[in-house]
Amino acid sequence: MRIQFRHILMAFGLAAVLASCVDPEAPSASVTPRTASMDCNGGVSVFALTCNTTWTATSDLEGVTINPSSGEGNASITVTVPPSTYPDTKSIRIAVKAANDKTTSTYTARHTITLAPMPYISLSANEGYVSPDGGGLRVSLTSNQSWTVEAEPYIQDMSIMPPIGTWNSEIAIALPANTTGAARSTKITFTTQSQPEAKAEFMLRQNAQ
Repeated sequence: MRIQFRHILMAFGLAAVLASCVDPEAPSASVTPRTASMDCNGGVSVFALTCNTTWTATSDLEGVTINPSSGEGNASITVTVPPSTYPDTKSIRIAVKAANDKTTSTYTARHTITLAPMPYISLSANEGYVSPDGGGLRVSLTSNQSWTVEAEPYIQDMSIMPPIGTWNSEIAIALPANTTGAARSTKITFTTQSQPEAKAEFMLRQNAQ
């Protein structure tokens, strides 16, 4: 009987040890949605946080604002992202770290925002000359967007190839002979389709025969 009682005590002791290994105060956190995307203009992303303790939220990109950036328990968090200044797609990670003073453990949930690149377009030269007898030249265009081109004023029978494009391209420009009796010029403008403010200009000049 005494041995059986001792076994019962040992069983209770083991149960107590096992119970002590389970930390009911362990921090936990989750976010919904976990991802978002924005165009090059930036914007606002809102996500819901489910958390059982105090938390802090931080961003790995300077200029991003988080409201609120700390708190306790569940919350709705608003992230404001400024316009992109990067030539490539940028991943912005918002880390929400859950922790409390009852345990040394922490847990981090993440909300990731994909920011489209800043549109850019540039030319290897900004001006050029064509012989009075006509002719052509080439200029290299560099861009991370689709683009279009226009000439002002348009010179009859001039050629710009290709007239539209995607990303980088070699541009061939040609003019016929200048029989007008006066020098002439045209401004050729390449503009990104997604962001008309992003443009590159080329001034083409030609003397008269």
